[in-house]
Order: sequence, then structure tokens, then C-alpha cells
Amino acid sequence: MAEKENSGEKSPIKQKLIRIGIIAELIIAFYIVVFVIFTTFLRFYTHHNQSISVPDFKSLTLQRAAQIAAHENLQLRIIDSTFIDYMPRGSIIDQSPRPGTHVKRNRTIFLTTNAFCRAKVEMPRLVGLSYRQGKATLEMLGLHVGQLIYQPDFAKNNILKQMHNNTPIAAGTMIETGSKIDLVLGDGYESNYSIPLPNLKGKSYFEAANELNNAYLNVGNVTITDAFSPTDTINAKVYKQSPAYYNSDSRAPIGAKIDIWLSPEQ
Repeated sequence: MAEKENSGEKSPIKQKLIRIGIIAELIIAFYIVVFVIFTTFLRFYTHHNQSISVPDFKSLTLQRAAQIAAHENLQLRIIDSTFIDYMPRGSIIDQSPRPGTHVKRNRTIFLTTNAFCRAKVEMPRLVGLSYRQGKATLEMLGLHVGQLIYQPDFAKNNILKQMHNNTPIAAGTMIETGSKIDLVLGDGYESNYSIPLPNLKGKSYFEAANELNNAYLNVGNVTITDAFSPTDTINAKVYKQSPAYYNSDSRAPIGAKIDIWLSPEQ
């Protein structure tokens, strides 16, 4: 009977081994928990230090932008270029991600720049065409209508001369895209003829200029207020015009110059 009772009880050695095993398992579990907490904290801390605010590269030269990018451990890549007359050639006009966006270090910032050189096209022959036909031809080639100059002629709104920089320009002459071509038009012997004045408020410079050209009017003096950079100028909108637009009955003499005021803040 005594031997059976003793066989049902664990020996002191076995009990000690079990306790040691439990303690070992608890130690291992403790270190696992500590390791998980430490790596989570380290990952968060490292990512926190890597997150930076993207600088505003717009209107800067590529050389200056590269200096700032190197200091912030960012990469730059030019993905597009365009040409804007009143911005310095080679300057940055747009970027992605936008300024102020939080990114990790070594992130690539994609840039759009103002081209150093513009492509050239052959000047078309516009003389003899209607204004509408001439304007469409210029725009198809990447050229723009400049000033509309009216002179006495029976052919109303027909193109009599094509000018560039106050000089006649012959068809076939190579000219940079984006150039403005002044057009001399016939007034149909109606020099006092007036036309509806468009409402330019809220439009960009390019939208306003196009609308005036479509109405046989010219852009006059352009005043830009509250602009601190070329990008502000691009985004500026018309908030005032002279002669002023009051209602749909507002009119102006054909070929008149309309002064506009623009501001980035509307």
C-alpha cells in the first residue's frame, strides 16, 4: 500500500524541474514582451525623425532648390516643363507633393519648370483671313493674339496686316511658340461701333485676355497686387476692370483697351 501511495506523488526532483520550467517560460515571455515594446517604440521614433515638411520650391532656380533638397535629404526630379513669359527661365513653377506635406527623408519631389528655350514654328499667312480664322490658326501653332488694331477698311474684322514687336512679320518666318502677334483689322468704316463688354471678375489673366480678344477688345494696363512670387501671379484672378462691367448692357468701343487688376486673394 505504501509503495502505491508513493508512486502517486511527484518526487521533489520532478517538482523542482517543473518550477524551473515555469520560471524559464515566464522569463522568456517577459523578454518577448520587452522586445516587442522596444521595437515598436524604435520604429515609431525612427519614423518620427524621418518625417519632414516639404519645402516650397516654387519660383526658385534649380540650383537653389537642389541646395535646399540636399540639406533636407530630399531628391528632385523634373517631370515636365512649360513656358511662361513673365517667369525666369529655368525656375520652378509647380511641385508634387505640395509644400507643407509631411514625407520621409529621401522622398522624391517631382518638379515642373519654366523652359529655358521655346520651340519655333513657321509664321502662317493670316492676311485676308477673318479674325476668327486667324485666331484659330495662331492658337493651333501655339501662338497668341496680341493687340487688335483697327483701321478704316470695308472688310470688317478681316486681317489686313500681321505684326510682331511693332514690325510686319512675313509668312514663313520662324518664331518662338508663345509669341504674341498683333493683328491689323478692318473696321468696316464703323470706327464708333461699340460692342458688349465682358465681365472679367474672377478670371485668370489668360482667361480674361482670351475673352477680350473674342469680344474684339484688347488687354490694357495690367496691375497685379498682393503677389509675392511668380506662382502667385499665375494664380491671380481679376477683381477689377476699367471700363467697369455693370450689367449686360455695358459696352465698349471696338478695339478698346480694358485695364485689369489681379490679385491671388479673392
